[in-house]
Amino acid sequence: LYVSGTGVGKLTLRATTFKDGLASSYAGGIFISSSSIVDINLCVFSGCRSTSTSSGGGAIKVYIATVDIYGTSFTGNTAGSGSGDDIYVSSGTITVHDTCSSPYLSNSPTQGSYLDKYGTVNGSPYSYSDCPNPCVATISPSDDGTDGNFYCVNGGVAGGLQGSCTCTSCNIGFGGPNCAMCAAGYSGDGCSADPCQAT
Repeated sequence: LYVSGTGVGKLTLRATTFKDGLASSYAGGIFISSSSIVDINLCVFSGCRSTSTSSGGGAIKVYIATVDIYGTSFTGNTAGSGSGDDIYVSSGTITVHDTCSSPYLSNSPTQGSYLDKYGTVNGSPYSYSDCPNPCVATISPSDDGTDGNFYCVNGGVAGGLQGSCTCTSCNIGFGGPNCAMCAAGYSGDGCSADPCQAT
């Protein structure tokens, strides 16, 4: 991905995976230049590669730009030059934050691997992940998943991440988004199978 000249506006890249990107120059993931302003939130850079022997940036290269990174992981990225497998800063400002971005500011991210970088990278020297909480099943009907707690009963299994929870694998006879109602063909307090009826 090539980002050039966002002007006074800001480009936000959110929950995006950059996997096995390949570039003969610049960066295998993102090259950010020309006074661009970019936030990278909750992203993954995995196996990105720059084959250039003179310029690094296996995952990200920054040239005259302002970049802020939140809750983003870097694994297995490589630069042919041997400089900046994860991040290469030619000029500009890049900051790796050890906090989560909105709306997960109250969460603490999981610290990952030490970043391989070239040039001045402000903030933390580590990558981060897991800003949204994994969903957890509860028995409270008011839990809607916004904080990761999700009303999921009758054998249901909570899945997904904070803000987008699901409840699946209900016990036989139960259904609905929270496994709290009877499935088709079942009724009563215990959601028993309906008796057969002659037609």
